[in-house]
Amino acid sequence: MNWWDLPGPRAFIKVVEEDVREGKSVFLRLPEHCPKRLSASIRETLGEDLRWFSTTVDDKVLPINFLYELLIPDPEPAILRSPSTLVAESAFQRHLIWLEGLSNSTWPAWSEFFLRYDGASRALHPARKTQFLVPLFNSCATLNLPEAISLSVQIWDGWLRYGDMLFYSCSCVSEQTTPLETELTIALVAELSSWDPELCEWLAPLSIEQLTNPMIPLSKYAETRGLKSELGGLKAKGWSIGASHTVRGKSIDHTCLLSPAKLAELIWRAEIMVLMPYIEEQRQELLRKYQQLLQMPFTTSGGEQIDNLYDLEIGQIERQLLRCAAITRCEIDWISALKKARNSLSHLEPVDASVLTSILQRVDE
Repeated sequence: MNWWDLPGPRAFIKVVEEDVREGKSVFLRLPEHCPKRLSASIRETLGEDLRWFSTTVDDKVLPINFLYELLIPDPEPAILRSPSTLVAESAFQRHLIWLEGLSNSTWPAWSEFFLRYDGASRALHPARKTQFLVPLFNSCATLNLPEAISLSVQIWDGWLRYGDMLFYSCSCVSEQTTPLETELTIALVAELSSWDPELCEWLAPLSIEQLTNPMIPLSKYAETRGLKSELGGLKAKGWSIGASHTVRGKSIDHTCLLSPAKLAELIWRAEIMVLMPYIEEQRQELLRKYQQLLQMPFTTSGGEQIDNLYDLEIGQIERQLLRCAAITRCEIDWISALKKARNSLSHLEPVDASVLTSILQRVDE
């Protein structure tokens, strides 16, 4: 699956498309390690009606000379090159130029060019006007940008919607031994990935055992992303270096920077999403299976009387069935594992590894 086809990322692509179709050049403020295939996705969305040209700037050449050499095959040698003469060149018209490679050192010259080009191109018919898409990564993403009517700025931050990473995780995680194991793997990968699709791809092949104890794989991933430096320095740079991202209005640190307690919270969120419905389904099944063995009404240890069979909790079912000689030890252990898992999740704690293994093994039988 292409990340940019998900609802949130697609909305970002659409606003860029709208700006381009309105005749604007667009500056894209992007963090380091921006999700892959952004330029290809924008190009596919715009279709074939715009002549796409992708290039990387030469920091040794002035902007006006760079663009003349790029698209004007036989320029008039005596002409004094300027944005006004450039827009008049038919060979330069009707393009959409993806312009990469701008740096802090080259930015002043290019910033001035974009401002002058904007003024020079206003007299040109919109259908003949060449526009620019300019990705600005990392430190360049925080540069002061020129302001003009036909210049736009879009920032890749805050666009993710609920469910985007879960959908992406579904596309990355292969089928496991059982549907429950598949669903739990998908949920764990999605929660731990948070907003980073590359991390999602990294985690997707891992086992549930690795995903519920993720410190080692996250440490290895952090090394590939340069997230092993001093924590305070990373957080100070934040979004521009891919150390944080805004999700539903809140700045979220990268998973590799989280404390063990925060990681445990993510694991709990994944487990409660998948395991709680499963435990409830098993509770209902146990009540149907053993209703003849369960005595009603039932009085709890706290003195409360339960009259409806289907109000019995897992622990209360276990307590009654423990006294039944017809119930095997294996079955009691299974019910006990469900009870322990439910108790952990109800107390905002991840399920113990041995309990989780017991549940998954039983499902596999």
